[in-house]
Amino acid sequence: MSPSRTPLLLFAPGTAFVDQVARRLIDEHRQRLPDLSGLTLVVATPLLVRPLREALVRAAGAALLMPQLLSLTQLAARYRAGDAPAPLSAPLSALACRLQLAEWLTRLRSVFPGRDPMQVADALFQLFEELALNAVQLPERLEDFAEQLRIAYAAPELDALSREAQLVHQLWRAYTEEIGDRAPAVAHLRALQAACVDLRDTWLIGHDHLSRAEARLLAPLLAEGRLALWSRGRSRGRDGEAPNRLASLLDLPALEVPAQSTARGRLLDALFALGDSSLAERARALAASGPCGIRLVAASSPEHEARIVELAVREALLAGHREVVVVSGDRRLARRLRALLERAGIALDDRIGWTLSTSRAAATLSAWLECLETGFHYRPLLDLLKSGFFRGEPVERPEPLLAARLDQLLHFPPRDLKTAPRAGLAALQKLVDDRWPALFERLQRAGSELPVSGPPRLAVEWARATLASLNGVGLSAGFADDDAGSQVIAALRQLEQALDGLPLRLRWSEFRALLDRHLETSTFRPEVDPGLPRVPLLTLDQTAGLSADVIVLASATRAALPGAAPGEVLFNHAVRAELGLEGWPVRQALGLSRLRGLLEAAPTVIASYAAAEDGDTPQPSPWLEALAAQAQAAGHDPLHDSALAARAGLAATRIAPRVAVDLQPQAMPAPMASAALLPSHLSAGSHQQLIECPYRWHAAKNLRLDAGQDPDAEPDRSDYGDRVHRILCAFHEQRDPALPPPYAGPAAAEPIARYLETLADAVFAPDLASRPMAAVWQREFARVRPWLAAQLAERSDARVQVEVELPREHAGWTLGGLVDRIEHRTEGATIVDYKTGSRVPDAKAMVSGEAVQLPHYALAVEDPAAIEYWKLGGDLAAHKRIVSLPDETLTPLLSAIETRLQSLRRRLEAGHALPANGAAAVCEHCDHSGLCRRGSWVAAS
Repeated sequence: MSPSRTPLLLFAPGTAFVDQVARRLIDEHRQRLPDLSGLTLVVATPLLVRPLREALVRAAGAALLMPQLLSLTQLAARYRAGDAPAPLSAPLSALACRLQLAEWLTRLRSVFPGRDPMQVADALFQLFEELALNAVQLPERLEDFAEQLRIAYAAPELDALSREAQLVHQLWRAYTEEIGDRAPAVAHLRALQAACVDLRDTWLIGHDHLSRAEARLLAPLLAEGRLALWSRGRSRGRDGEAPNRLASLLDLPALEVPAQSTARGRLLDALFALGDSSLAERARALAASGPCGIRLVAASSPEHEARIVELAVREALLAGHREVVVVSGDRRLARRLRALLERAGIALDDRIGWTLSTSRAAATLSAWLECLETGFHYRPLLDLLKSGFFRGEPVERPEPLLAARLDQLLHFPPRDLKTAPRAGLAALQKLVDDRWPALFERLQRAGSELPVSGPPRLAVEWARATLASLNGVGLSAGFADDDAGSQVIAALRQLEQALDGLPLRLRWSEFRALLDRHLETSTFRPEVDPGLPRVPLLTLDQTAGLSADVIVLASATRAALPGAAPGEVLFNHAVRAELGLEGWPVRQALGLSRLRGLLEAAPTVIASYAAAEDGDTPQPSPWLEALAAQAQAAGHDPLHDSALAARAGLAATRIAPRVAVDLQPQAMPAPMASAALLPSHLSAGSHQQLIECPYRWHAAKNLRLDAGQDPDAEPDRSDYGDRVHRILCAFHEQRDPALPPPYAGPAAAEPIARYLETLADAVFAPDLASRPMAAVWQREFARVRPWLAAQLAERSDARVQVEVELPREHAGWTLGGLVDRIEHRTEGATIVDYKTGSRVPDAKAMVSGEAVQLPHYALAVEDPAAIEYWKLGGDLAAHKRIVSLPDETLTPLLSAIETRLQSLRRRLEAGHALPANGAAAVCEHCDHSGLCRRGSWVAAS
């Protein structure tokens, strides 16, 4: 490598980057062929290794002794492993550094009151790593640092920020003194510095960004010609800002290798051009020459977008394209897409990695810990037994039978099983007839390994006890046979190792939050079936040097592609720039450069986008929006592709079943019930189902077919309803020790309203720390609070029971259910149900027998006098918030409903048909539409 050679080459977007690099390397070293083992190629991403090796062989036309191909991190690690002249310190893991910061923060809780130490530790660790990578040293004196912040904030005084400045400065000093060279960024830079000593014949391939500290280490080698940097990009236009910044950091001129002029390239040049010229002026300089190969597809919903991407991938593969790549950072879309492609026999090779917390193994771990936290409540225990990871006795294998018994209890849980505080396992064992003593003994013994109550303990002890309990209960063996399960165990061991020797003392709830956070930040890559065609899934940051036949850029929205600046936990963007850190403009410029390269990396590029919520208008990235407008002004064919969106919504484009099916119209489903399958218990919800659609009731209650759970389901309205029910329950009874005691003040609206506010603050507090929607819920409850306080004050004469379970034999059934509120007076009981959603039955629906929830409760209550719905959602006038039936209407209604129940029971026991009623309002919310095939028989009728 000659010192006179220009070391910074920019291959313009539109060039086949990997092929161009390979040809240049072969041309420059043809006299050394076939031995290129003396060269070192430091690639920007491991994804370039295979294409670059293949391209080198193609360019040489023969087999080669390959150069070393490795990443910049691997180059530094090689010297840390023993090649350095002097030994280097072994770096601490990022997790260990964060935990050390969290331990220091627990001693300074008063500085950031109410803040999670781990969240603050994460932000501090990120800040300290950035300081190291950008070669920034904070002032030694706190006063100088505070003055620097005051100037950055443009504030006359810094009183409001003095605590933050003091904390950051104090912990930065401790971090640099106690962790020092072992911090990941510092260790990386020291190893890289050692590697630079004897670096020769080395190329940086595809790197479009270096930190300031890395640039300072590599710049002398570039100037001397011992190192060269070849990247994709250009030095002109808005997308040239990032390459120009890189050249400036390295103090080197850049030589641009031009690409062949194409319609798409000219269109993108005009889009990213600098200057004040209008869109029309730039369009006049363009000559449209047919389609440019970019298509924009708007989806009506996230689910629709997943089907669009899946269909685009399948159509590309069916057309014979070999290299099909999906680019997206949306993890929800990735989960949907993976399921759709696997159904089509295509593997999604996710190079991002799946979050460990979303795996079935992590859910099973959570179920086990919840068993311990709730005293073995039957619901988490049922999840544990059904998970597939639980290992029962070697011979007895009792968990399927026990799970079936718990399934029965799930439909009508006895009161002592539901409310038992810490004796849940004993109560459960009694209810299942004590048929599996060895299993219950093992559960009890494993639970004793991890007592989740008591004073704070060393965090490492919690980690070890958690691992011991998993071994004792049999989950470790089950996890070992699963990709994600083995990673869960590895993550626990990693946490244990990082906590070892750290004097961090935590309560169980704090350790549980730490464990959950660790699983949420850990990723794994499941194995991909080698026999299936595979489609890589990349983020925009992983596309350096990418070339493909078809690229599908999914989730190309305003939020996902370069757009608005994100918020920072510590210091705003202006302060970060004043400190010498990379600000958002630098990251945005880098994103634009990568986007430009991606848009020319394949003959066909399909960009899809969807609204975040159903019903909203999809909004693409502003750069794609401008591209479509620029293309239209220049006379190109429209970039928006509505045909693909329409095809993705058709049943004809979905994967057909792999078995033969009868396509003839089906008769209306009406199976007969077997007396042996009939449940003896009937809840209010089950009663409503039986009236609305007997077939739906049969599938859910007789056949016990559970609805599948959508892993990506958004928090629904029931989450808000659960919080409101907790508030109103706590107002009358102390069932949750974490909430204030029941109200004991005067029966007046004003003090009751204040106490409701106190309860609401306690109930919503955990949600407010992690869910933005909680603030909306809190405001909604605040709107209904005055009316609610007035009602509670007015009804203070009654003896009130809340969340009452009153099973009672009626008409051959054991009627049950959980009643929100019963008000007892001398004239009888008033039964109240709280409704926080928009669907509330009216009096007409109750009188006609269509809405049976409250009448069902009334049948189970002695001396019912009235039934009422309280509407606790929305903005309603006070007189519209109660739907009620008084005694004179209720008495004949209950008699008629009881007679109907008797008749239904007799007909069911006689094997009467259970038809699917096909009412549109019911079918819209049915979980069994795929079974009854309502569409077939409706079309045939």
